[in-house]
Amino acid sequence: MIVGCKYAEQPARVEALERRLDKVAAAVSELSGEPGPGSAAIDPKHKGKQHEAGKSAAKAKAKAKAKAADAHGDAADHEPAPRANAAPHGGAAAPAAAAALATPHGDVHWEYGGANGPPHWADLAPAFATCASGSAQSPVDILPRPGAAPEVFLIYRPTRGVVVDNGHTLQVNLDPGNFAIVDGVRFDLLQFHVHTPSEHTIAGEAFPLEVHLVHRDRSGALAVVGVLFDEGAPSPAMAPVWKGAPRAKGGERRLERPFDPGGLLPRDHGAYRYDGSLTTPPCSEGVRWIVLKRSRTEDGARIAAFRKRFGDNARPVQALGEREVH
Repeated sequence: MIVGCKYAEQPARVEALERRLDKVAAAVSELSGEPGPGSAAIDPKHKGKQHEAGKSAAKAKAKAKAKAADAHGDAADHEPAPRANAAPHGGAAAPAAAAALATPHGDVHWEYGGANGPPHWADLAPAFATCASGSAQSPVDILPRPGAAPEVFLIYRPTRGVVVDNGHTLQVNLDPGNFAIVDGVRFDLLQFHVHTPSEHTIAGEAFPLEVHLVHRDRSGALAVVGVLFDEGAPSPAMAPVWKGAPRAKGGERRLERPFDPGGLLPRDHGAYRYDGSLTTPPCSEGVRWIVLKRSRTEDGARIAAFRKRFGDNARPVQALGEREVH
């Protein structure tokens, strides 16, 4: 499934955007050594050279990794093993937000209420200081305004997934194969998770539920797509998530069938864009936020069941400051 935020709002530019997407996909293919959308236009001989270059780079990377492991001895045994859904283009030095995403901070107990709630997150650990001192925090209140939709393309297809109860929410870790192109950069979809009520608000109004689709590029930078849900008709896309939820805290269950994240998106893909942070500790900044303007619906009983299990798991809105929402 390929969707672009400008497709619905500016139909006259569809053809031009498709040509641009082909160029971006070709660039992605050249960088990664893997075919991408529109790669059929690439000369077969050149494509073969790209593939050979990709294999050589992979071999060199494997040798370097082996030498590093020998140098560090058994220290690597204490590092968390990479998840099956890790982005295939991991950079040498990931930005703070991506590093924080990979670090569970399991030894620090934080909550959404009480003494360990959002107002006190910065006091729980030095690593959480940005939760109070940061100047580009998320979520925010969004004031609707006319304007051109941001250039974002979401290339999604069904892939295998695992539903995890991480103690704060239900999170679905997806196998590789889905990605977004934001500002001409490829961001691979890692996982999506659920908040209730919504963390982002529109003109001060919260929605019953919000889904965050978390993407990471090859340098480690993050881009998150937020989808707001109203109470209404049951969501066919979310049905396997509720059904596949593990019974116990900390548990996980593999989804019975491949999951298509495109089913979570509304038909109209207009969106708001701003620069923000993770909405959970350590609140690291440098996250590109894309919040879709149109909402989906979910059955009230399902939302109530989720809230009964996890309580309200939404961080309050943060000051927008000097930032702009586009």
